[in-house]
Amino acid sequence: MSGVGVDVTAPVLHPLETSDRPGFITRLQAAFDAGAAAFGNESDEPVISEAEIRQSMDQPGAATWDVRQDGRRVGGAVVAIGEDGRRASLDLLFIDTAEQGKGLGKRVWACIEARYPAVEVWRTLTPYEDTRNIHFYVNTCGFHIVEFFHPGHPDPSEPPRAGSAGEASGADLMFAFEKRRSPADDDARSDVRVDGPQDENPVELRPDDRGGVLGTEGVTMRRRLRDGFDATSLALADIFQTWDVLGVYEDEDDRPEDDEEYDDLVSPMRVWLSSGMTPEELSRSLTEKLRRDYGLSPESPLAELDFTSRVHSWWHSSARPGPVRGSAREG
Repeated sequence: MSGVGVDVTAPVLHPLETSDRPGFITRLQAAFDAGAAAFGNESDEPVISEAEIRQSMDQPGAATWDVRQDGRRVGGAVVAIGEDGRRASLDLLFIDTAEQGKGLGKRVWACIEARYPAVEVWRTLTPYEDTRNIHFYVNTCGFHIVEFFHPGHPDPSEPPRAGSAGEASGADLMFAFEKRRSPADDDARSDVRVDGPQDENPVELRPDDRGGVLGTEGVTMRRRLRDGFDATSLALADIFQTWDVLGVYEDEDDRPEDDEEYDDLVSPMRVWLSSGMTPEELSRSLTEKLRRDYGLSPESPLAELDFTSRVHSWWHSSARPGPVRGSAREG
């Protein structure tokens, strides 16, 4: 949507309060019913019953998230994390009907992934005829179809349904999706645009044949992460440099020429902060990334709690540059 100002503030996951359950259930049912009506399945009964929603919320390992943007409710999700923390299911995900068509679903899913960095395999289900959901999970979120459930091959996690043999209902015909995360996923989610717009007069860059980029003067330039950073990301990069967990900048006589050693941590940290993580959750996510990508062995998941507490306080203080608004395309 060129030339139209659109709110690009990142959605935030809030744990759902028990008192907010009735409203959450009503909103979820309305979104699901609208989706079903879009492909011709209209009924006096909701697509998903209140009992089914509550069962999902109350299962072992479940967490229910109320999604908000700029303080207003825009959607929700129910996830269930396995006992080992490495497998999880996305049981329910919805965007409120008035908020659909703005690319929010993609950003909410990115926030959910960021919230659970230790999860390696995500699983979800969707009805076979819901082509919009199939497109969303496969083409937008990176899931793969791994199984098709039907009366001859029923979902083993679902109780048998009444009816004659071979008789299929919409509830029987479901695709199962899985997404296996790679170590690069935290850095590859370019769709989570919390960095805001670029400069009004950016330098024009184009690829060259050596893996770098050519500026407008034809001079080869190395592509840098911080070339796309806004003021908030640059400030966060400075905080990481001062922290200097690798000790790269300790020796004034042997400092590297650039200040980019920790730039790859900026984008994941912004996603985690934007998703509403606590300092403890930030420490767990950061230590896991240090272990996985930097080869470090932190003493415990809370080894960096002092640092993440400072970052958390800075993020929520007036010292941080404010939220940025710019233009975005609908996804």
